[in-house]
Amino acid sequence: MTVADLRSHLQEHHSEWAEFLQHGRALVAVNQEMASEECKIRDNDEVAFFPPVTGG
Repeated sequence: MTVADLRSHLQEHHSEWAEFLQHGRALVAVNQEMASEECKIRDNDEVAFFPPVTGG
């Protein structure tokens, strides 16, 4: 499974998250490292979706 696959699965099965998980609205990290949509997810990986943030 890839990040894109997981994103699609979550959007299809958890409608309350569908808008937030739209591509470009939520960044993703796998095992605490920024990841692309093509990143493969393995058993026991930690996946986090979060909004883009800015600092100042």
